[in-house]
Amino acid sequence: MPARVTRRRAETRQRMLDAAFEVFAARGFGRATVEEVCEAAGYTRGAFYSNFSSMDEMFFALYEQRTTAMVALIQQTLAGTAEAARDGDLAGAVDRILATLGADSRWYAVNAEFTAHALRHPDVGTALSCHRRAVREALVPILEAAAAGLELPAASATPDLLARTIIAVHDGTLAQVLVEPDDNSLRTWQRDLLLGSILGNRSSST
Repeated sequence: MPARVTRRRAETRQRMLDAAFEVFAARGFGRATVEEVCEAAGYTRGAFYSNFSSMDEMFFALYEQRTTAMVALIQQTLAGTAEAARDGDLAGAVDRILATLGADSRWYAVNAEFTAHALRHPDVGTALSCHRRAVREALVPILEAAAAGLELPAASATPDLLARTIIAVHDGTLAQVLVEPDDNSLRTWQRDLLLGSILGNRSSST
């Protein structure tokens, strides 16, 4: 019975998270309500509060789930592109990583809205900072292993700062790629900026 209860609880929680994303994407995080999430998931407020203490906690659960999957995807893609990168096609490897990650406009919008919410509420901002640090800490060993395996030049920054730089470049350029989806040159520009970050500001032709 405990195993069945645990499984049922996990399924309920996942359905709530799936519904939350749909509601956040359609309504915006700041306008979404507990009632709307519950209605979309097919549960009562009691089910919500038995899994989450607030909408903020629900977002962080969704954020952790999404970023964990993203980090795993980056690790798998780097492993799959290592041979091509060793052959000198590092730009092509970065292209394949970007293609694998994709450009999810709905998640980008939800994440940006929550970031604005966190800037207005210092306690939420502190929690968001902790979650983002966890993502960087997960990326650091992956970046270090890739740099060692591909014999990339050592970056002048610390591994944590390099991870910050790559995330900042990716997120900042992604906004423009999403807003101007018909401008294919922006994807090349995004690739080149990321490549410059990885190579420590050296030319992408190096």
